[in-house]
Amino acid sequence: PGARVHAAEPTPAQLQFFESRIRPIFANNCYKCHSQQAEKVKAGLLLDTRDGVLKGGENGPAIL
Repeated sequence: PGARVHAAEPTPAQLQFFESRIRPIFANNCYKCHSQQAEKVKAGLLLDTRDGVLKGGENGPAIL
């Protein structure tokens, strides 16, 4: 596995942007297969937690 990247903690404005603009997209399009509540998590990729997004799945990081 590759080296783990340590992302800086998000600012309040970045968190607000993520919660209002990004999380709804993930919830509507991705969580069915890529969340802790998914019946079967595909490719080992979890997108419902910050750690899951940063870690990535079986094919490596989802976001760099």
